[in-house]
Amino acid sequence: MTRRFLIYFSYVGTNYKGMQRLVNRDKVDLSSVQGIIEFGLRKFLRIKEPRIGICSRTDQGVHAVESAAHFDYQEEDAINPENLCQGLNFFLERHQTDIRIRRVVEVPGDFFVRSAAVSRTYCYRIAVPRLNFYNSCLNHSHISPAIPTTGLNRVQVVPPPFNSKRILDVCKIFIGTWNFKTFSKLSKSNDKENLVEEDYVKTVRRISLTHVNSFIEHSYYLDPLEKEVDYYDFHVEGSGFLRRQVRTRALNFQ
Repeated sequence: MTRRFLIYFSYVGTNYKGMQRLVNRDKVDLSSVQGIIEFGLRKFLRIKEPRIGICSRTDQGVHAVESAAHFDYQEEDAINPENLCQGLNFFLERHQTDIRIRRVVEVPGDFFVRSAAVSRTYCYRIAVPRLNFYNSCLNHSHISPAIPTTGLNRVQVVPPPFNSKRILDVCKIFIGTWNFKTFSKLSKSNDKENLVEEDYVKTVRRISLTHVNSFIEHSYYLDPLEKEVDYYDFHVEGSGFLRRQVRTRALNFQ
């Protein structure tokens, strides 16, 4: 009997080359999030060739608060979702990965996670040094070392001035259904996937740009540099995103 499970998971993507596996199925891939989860299934459930279906892909260095994937289990063992979640997390912690399984549920055999995902939300955190602090820096092109350690690998540094209202007004132009090919990174992988013009058409439902607090504002320790930096969260919700579609837009906030 084949049973299908849906797993929800989160990860810090700094040390991975993205979500999707990068090598052939007959090889172990420990450089991608998908590859590590599949390796965990191989070890914990003794699945010879585990294969998970992912709901979306992320680029190198991108983190996920919650993503999802499904896989099939063809053994007769009466494993339950709770034990599966605990066992996978034990493996992930033991091997010092930056991936955690949040929960596991059993789903019908015809469930497909990619088509079941009705929307996806991307958050891009912007760090803007305050003007006086920025002007006091000796080398403006290397402002990133002045960013608090709590923001390392988690923010995009943008120099002042930063007019959040004007930027948001411009970004709202992109709400709706458009061809976003111009905002994606074209590569050889596009040719391998046989993408056509219709594949570049995505629907953006919501865009917001919000001033947020520092990373550790309520902690007993406050990095002295925190007071010199303003943070903004750039949220985009849509049907899906092309490779670097949101990142390209965020990098043009200067």
